[in-house]
Amino acid sequence: MTSIGLLPLVKLLADSPVGVYVRRSIRAVPVVADFHLLAWVVLIGVVLATNLTACRAFLKRPTPTEVARALWPYFWVSLAVAVVTGLTIMSSNAISYYYNPIFRTKMSLLLLAIILSSAVHRRLRSLAGAAVPRPWRIAAGINLGLWFGTLVAGRLVGLF
Repeated sequence: MTSIGLLPLVKLLADSPVGVYVRRSIRAVPVVADFHLLAWVVLIGVVLATNLTACRAFLKRPTPTEVARALWPYFWVSLAVAVVTGLTIMSSNAISYYYNPIFRTKMSLLLLAIILSSAVHRRLRSLAGAAVPRPWRIAAGINLGLWFGTLVAGRLVGLF
């Protein structure tokens, strides 16, 4: 789907009852933003622990496989909360976000980070405690960079 094809969906989000409510309420965006940030804290904590363990830069024990298995459910729950709250925040000014190149950069980085996180996680789970091969340690490092870029772009969206 091209970006032109997304405009009707963005307008639908903006005109939805949630979008109208969030736009008119003085309290909605700050409250939703608090939950959004909390979800991101958990999400980044999981990403840091998983990827730094894969790189052997953090936690020699438990193994990367154990960390990945233990934390992965938190990844998906916090990602779901971040997406729902992010869409709610976006609905307050959806057209402006749609045309914001920094927002588009954030969404692109987020998609790449989710895909790479899934691949790294699948690989870590399949190792069954064995050492993480160098290409996957590199992938984990790149993944950290993608998540960091997503955070920076997200902060810049709020400033510009």
